[in-house]
Amino acid sequence: MVAQPSIKALCRRAEQVVRYVREREILAETFRCWQTTKVRDHTSNRTTLVLPTSSDWTGVLNMFSSLLEGQSSLQEMAVSPALNVEASIRATLQESAFWKGLRSSHNLLYLIGNSIDYMKREDAVLSGVVDMFSQIRYHIGASLSGSVLHSAEQKAVMASLDRCQEFCVKPIHAAAYMLDPKHVGQQTLSGEQINSAYYVISNLSHHLNLDEGKVLGSFARFSAKQGLWRGAGIWSSCQHVSASTWWKGLCSSEPLSAVASAILQIPSNNRCL
Repeated sequence: MVAQPSIKALCRRAEQVVRYVREREILAETFRCWQTTKVRDHTSNRTTLVLPTSSDWTGVLNMFSSLLEGQSSLQEMAVSPALNVEASIRATLQESAFWKGLRSSHNLLYLIGNSIDYMKREDAVLSGVVDMFSQIRYHIGASLSGSVLHSAEQKAVMASLDRCQEFCVKPIHAAAYMLDPKHVGQQTLSGEQINSAYYVISNLSHHLNLDEGKVLGSFARFSAKQGLWRGAGIWSSCQHVSASTWWKGLCSSEPLSAVASAILQIPSNNRCL
């Protein structure tokens, strides 16, 4: 996303403001003092403006965050008769579109960062990869219209997300998602992904010397919430234990249990984002 021309232009303006304030001793000290007061009053969390330490999205996010945290102080400085602020910088600081662009771009980058952090967590689960992409597609799609990105750039961002999803979501992720009781009934996967999940389940059935027909029959009952899975209690219990434990502890009598618990015990090592 940071490679899009509109974001690059916003970054240049943001960096110009940060450099201008940081490189002028009186302005830098005034900003620090005013922000220190705001931190003390719990109206802000930062006392410094930061420049990107790298060209990737994390550096840009940190810069945007520092500006947004210091917005009130910066805008007060821009209109202060006691401070000499260059006209172009003053105009930028008083421009509502500049701050709106920072806020919307920050929120988009923050969404991406949250997704990456989730996948790096030690307790991240394999089935969470599909759900994470579903969530990020929804939230980014809903946020793009209010961003600084033009229509063509918005399409490019979504196309990039599609490529990332295609690269990251493998048949094993689809199978884990379909077998996780927390996601039963959610229409997220494509027909191709569902077929690939069936292939994984069938192959593992053979590997475990299980009757494929019985395993798939068990899967059908699970998906339709029939037989063992008819009652509400068994579904509410999945909120309190891991998916693999749920299958081994409550569903061990079902042919699908061994396949499901084996797949759902696989750690999520997805680092593609």
